Amino acid sequence: MRVRFTTGRTLLGLGCACLSLAVSRPALATPTASNRPASIRELSRAWTRSIPPLPARGAAGTGSSTGRADALAALMGGGNDDGRCATALLVAMYQNGSRLNPPTRRWLEQLTRPPSSAAGSTGHLQGATLQSSGGEFLIHYSTDPLSLDRVEATDGDLNGVPDGVDRLAVELTDELADFVHVLGWAPAPAPGATRGSGGAIDVYLSGGLGSDAGLMGFVMPRGAGWAPGTPAATGGAPGEGEPAEGADAAIYLDSRLAAAKASSRDAVAHMVAHVILMRESVRESPWWHEATATWLENRLRHDAPVVASSFGTPAGAARARGLSDDALQLSAEAFLWPHYLTQSAGADTPLLRRLWEEMAAVPGNNTLEAMDRVLRRTAGSSLAEEIRVFNIWNIFLGQADDGHHYPFASLMPTPQGDATYETFPTRGTSLSGPVPPLGSALVRMLGDGSQGGLRVRFFGAEPGEWDVSLLVYSAGRSGEVRHVAMEIDGSGRGFVPVPWKGLAAIDLMIQNLAAPAMAPADYYFTIDYDPAVPYDLMALNAEDAGGRAMLTWSTESEERLAGWNVWRGPGPLGPFSRINRYLVPGAGQPDTPMSYFFVDSSVEPGRKYYYYLEGVTLEGFTETSHPTGVRLARPPAKSPASR
Repeated sequence: MRVRFTTGRTLLGLGCACLSLAVSRPALATPTASNRPASIRELSRAWTRSIPPLPARGAAGTGSSTGRADALAALMGGGNDDGRCATALLVAMYQNGSRLNPPTRRWLEQLTRPPSSAAGSTGHLQGATLQSSGGEFLIHYSTDPLSLDRVEATDGDLNGVPDGVDRLAVELTDELADFVHVLGWAPAPAPGATRGSGGAIDVYLSGGLGSDAGLMGFVMPRGAGWAPGTPAATGGAPGEGEPAEGADAAIYLDSRLAAAKASSRDAVAHMVAHVILMRESVRESPWWHEATATWLENRLRHDAPVVASSFGTPAGAARARGLSDDALQLSAEAFLWPHYLTQSAGADTPLLRRLWEEMAAVPGNNTLEAMDRVLRRTAGSSLAEEIRVFNIWNIFLGQADDGHHYPFASLMPTPQGDATYETFPTRGTSLSGPVPPLGSALVRMLGDGSQGGLRVRFFGAEPGEWDVSLLVYSAGRSGEVRHVAMEIDGSGRGFVPVPWKGLAAIDLMIQNLAAPAMAPADYYFTIDYDPAVPYDLMALNAEDAGGRAMLTWSTESEERLAGWNVWRGPGPLGPFSRINRYLVPGAGQPDTPMSYFFVDSSVEPGRKYYYYLEGVTLEGFTETSHPTGVRLARPPAKSPASR
């Protein structure tokens, strides 16, 4: 048996930058495997465990590119995956609030230091600020040529402000206005939130946030008692309770975005989206913050190709974890979920606003519960029902795009199965580990045109709520895909026979639609080849029955056969047409022989006819028989005496 296993890898790392450093990076958590995303649960244990403070660091790294890179890698547990935005990391840390230990706070302070002068290395601003024309943003930057935070100093209009900084001020104002006037998002700050100077949102242009093609920045929640000693701290002390539901925030952008010819509008839209979402709630799942900000960015900037290009590994690599998982990185599933919600519902931005308003109305992280409530009210559906369809949509990406799902689907990587099988029989169990609630697995079977078919059996363990679908790809008609649901009984078992001839491939989509609070569950499947699936035809004959054609046939066994269609043609190669108006009911069983007959009265004497049978299963699969023929006798000529 040949089998190709495909192991998933994180598609887009949110909380980390691509760092190429010769220095060692002390890690707060065990570095994650290259094919495994950072888990918030694992990282939060490292952030909050009781350990002594780190020794004081020398001034050489303070505020420097290397210092921020070290801090980011350490907070990620030693990870160094590439990504566009590290906001999810900061949201996850904010949710741990006052429990952060001293080393974590020190790395956080290092990461979020404002732009500095290399001469002083004090971390204090050097008086380089610019307030946007509407007063909503206060941009902090450094032009010190010795500082690693420096921005390009080109000043074509001679107003004393670098042209790139001027451009960023305009873009920040424009994007905020678009969120309010185009998307209808409320601009009001969160209750009790502390703002920057004069009530403006602080924007820091900092060096060392990522590689040339990596991190564009992040948004830092500002709340009491979670990061003392940094610009994010606004009073309070560790241990004074949980952070507020909504919070104001500061924006950190890579200083290279302020270059005179840099392209920064997409990054600005993304960061402003984060600020607006944090004013609603900063307690929701970090992946949902990033996914929504990405969708809002795309809604205004129409830059799905830019975002899609960030997914360098096949889509579906995070499929098994599902949306209920706490992985820090944004997978293709998280990126596509808000796109699916708005596109399938036809509601665009108002649906996402309703989701966030519902989440903000209940304290704490209730991301998935709020989604379920809103979907039940607005769509008459549920979170589990939408996830079921969503996971199937996500098969049609990349080269599998059929033009009926996401408008940018062809730009995404082509999905791969957790395993691909070419010969049978085969067995498998939980290929990527137990499936968490709202997670899924994908098994692929490649066809070879053989007669007969496959018996596909599934066994799902508790506490899973299992849904199993087959996506069947025709070998004869390009692009034709049929969806067939497998019936799963109360014990988690399902079975379906699949005729194999004429099929190019079958995708077996296995989903666990249990409530998010449930534990992951295992599954087991078997796939067996049998030339007698879905029926074992013993004989097929056609004979003249007094000017009519009578077909007789017998079967040794039948499996889930709904019935038969009879096709007739003038020659062995056709063309054939169906002659029965209603399906001839199937009456056989897997271990019971059965005989049938069918009389065709719409024939002409003296002609030869060819027939074949088409067995139709309960799932709608078809399997055709070999043809058989009969010549009908001519009626005897009348003698002259009889006239």
